[in-house]
Amino acid sequence: MALVNEPIAVTLSHRGSPEHILWRSQLFLVSDTPTPLGATPDAVLGFVTHPPRFGRGWRFQRTAPNGNTLVFDILTFDQTPTPAQWLLLRTYS
Repeated sequence: MALVNEPIAVTLSHRGSPEHILWRSQLFLVSDTPTPLGATPDAVLGFVTHPPRFGRGWRFQRTAPNGNTLVFDILTFDQTPTPAQWLLLRTYS
């Protein structure tokens, strides 16, 4: 797992799930069914000192033509996000 925490552009399908992202000037197409990420677990909330910000997130994978696969976790805090209001939280190889 690699922590990233960088802004990205996301294009959503008509159903609201990610279709592709633009990260570091490279286009990544989704190659599976995106999974919604859940809210912050209650166990974590006991340790925070500020009210949490709840967002909307997704986990999905992208497979390159050479077969390399990355899994992405993305998040937005806006209720109606534009393509540029998303964060790439982490990647898994």
